[in-house]
Amino acid sequence: MYFQQNIDAILKQNPWQKDMVAKLKDVEPTTGAELYETEDGHYSLRYKNVFLHDLKSPIEEARKAIRTITTMRPDKVQVIVGIGLGYMLQELFEASEGKVVVYEPDLALLRFVLDNVGLVEYLDTQRVWLATDMQELELAVKHQMIGEFEVDIVGLKSSSVLYAEQLSVLTEEMQKWYKVSRMDTITIKRYYMSWVTEMLRNSPHFAHMRNVGELFGKYAGKPALVISSGPSLDKAIDAVKELADSTVLVSVGGALRRLHQAGVAPDFALFYDVLGMKEQFHGLPQEYLDKIIFVMCPFSQYECFEAPVRAKMLFHSNNIAPVVQWIENTLQEPHERIGGGATVSVVGFQMAVAMKCDPVILIGQDLAFPNNQVYAGGIMMKTDGRGNLTLDGNDDLYAEAAPMAEVKGQNGEMLPTLATYALFLKAFEDMSAYLEKMKDPTRLYNASIGGAAIEGYALKPLSEFVGQFENWKNPFAVPGDLSLPEDLIEQRRALLRTGLAQFRTGVEKAVSICSRMQRDLNAISPRDLLAGNTDQSIKKMRDLNKRFNGVLQSHPLVEFLLTMETFDYKQAFMHKLESPDVVPVWHAAMKKLVTNSLKGLKEEILPTIQQAEQELQEDKLPQPTAIAR
Repeated sequence: MYFQQNIDAILKQNPWQKDMVAKLKDVEPTTGAELYETEDGHYSLRYKNVFLHDLKSPIEEARKAIRTITTMRPDKVQVIVGIGLGYMLQELFEASEGKVVVYEPDLALLRFVLDNVGLVEYLDTQRVWLATDMQELELAVKHQMIGEFEVDIVGLKSSSVLYAEQLSVLTEEMQKWYKVSRMDTITIKRYYMSWVTEMLRNSPHFAHMRNVGELFGKYAGKPALVISSGPSLDKAIDAVKELADSTVLVSVGGALRRLHQAGVAPDFALFYDVLGMKEQFHGLPQEYLDKIIFVMCPFSQYECFEAPVRAKMLFHSNNIAPVVQWIENTLQEPHERIGGGATVSVVGFQMAVAMKCDPVILIGQDLAFPNNQVYAGGIMMKTDGRGNLTLDGNDDLYAEAAPMAEVKGQNGEMLPTLATYALFLKAFEDMSAYLEKMKDPTRLYNASIGGAAIEGYALKPLSEFVGQFENWKNPFAVPGDLSLPEDLIEQRRALLRTGLAQFRTGVEKAVSICSRMQRDLNAISPRDLLAGNTDQSIKKMRDLNKRFNGVLQSHPLVEFLLTMETFDYKQAFMHKLESPDVVPVWHAAMKKLVTNSLKGLKEEILPTIQQAEQELQEDKLPQPTAIAR
């Protein structure tokens, strides 16, 4: 009765949850559930000999469970274990301004509930997600909260009976996610302003670009080489050249120079980062770039978007979701997403799998430095004696010091590597495990001979694949003209102008509120607060905190930017609520928060928005380059 309405609401807010919806469509609703009317006129469901809700008052039972949550702030995520008949979701949604994830691993029960209970008013918001397994739950939590997060796990008595095993696993997994999120926070805090400003600089280009999601599913049965720049690429390069006409070549930008030396032009070159990208194609001849499609995320380094290449395409990922969500909403174009991940090589692998390539073969994915060689082309390892890799950067190579570690090689030996490569290794292994779990038939091979051992990928030299596949490219994997019609470009330019204007308005509102807060804070001294009535001091604190929460509501991207600024504020203040010096600590932390927020919005974000608006107004961008035939 309600199923179609509920799933329409899910897909409207989160179109990338189509796989979960597909699973639910294939599942028959349980027939082993019985409805019972409760004493207060609501209903409970008897399922597997367990009543999901209290037979006296399901509503009061839900409220009692919610009261066990110590604090319900907008910056927290509440995970409800077991959907029941939706009472817990209803009460928690109304009691909290935070994000809610409903974890229901029983697909037959979830299908029954979605058939019989109307949940559209909750599912049709940015605050609620559904998850049916641990991977979906991890994605939901990380999507809802960027960087370091706080999570409450709540459930009814019935949840502890039906999902006892899942609850223990969930608690363990949540601890792992929290550790990873803390590491992610370090990266996010370092780059978030650059990500948004670079995205804004790139935004006028979006009007001219297709999304790589258009290619998903288009290469069923076609083999793919995912080419990275590890040392083993040197040994495999001749085989890459022989296989170039029979495989989809997905290369990271860092491998372009070595491929060019061998006379191989990949179909796609991927660029992910905000720094170090222009060096990867510096000096490559125009006739070579004319054969390559650059695939970039919205905040890849600006020079990648300006490069004169055959074509440029965007990929969207669930990483930095607020940025991607703003782009999709602005252009009114939801796209299938690549999961993102720790490194561009992971993106390349996911892209090949999403295009339904088979087999998918990793090349140059050493994830280690065999024989102390860092990259293909003879770039050797140099360290600073303190456990850091320290290469010499130049116009062709971006380098910065990075901590080193060790990983197990393919013969059981320990190999030097970067500490981050251990995370990349796990990302590849997790993706293999997920494909196996989903019974995906894609064959996975690792032809990066001599590098790290990667579980889930059959080890096989690339030379053994030569002659196994038919030549089918003529001459490109993606034929034809990839430019967009002029009327569509103009329509998208208008949408981008509107979206940027709304963002600018949100920033201007945030600047106005922060400026008033700054004046109020400067007029208050900690001594004045301490000398006054404690209740009055707390009231002032709460008032200013409430006003800053209003700043976060100025615009989704304003919320993302300023949420990053609140990390230091929380560390300085939120964990000292019971301390006797809470007032002066709060005062100093709030002043720093407001000052930093104003600086970033006024000096970096506003000017970049205005520049993008001007470029879109004047249409300064060059027309798409002609496609080499």
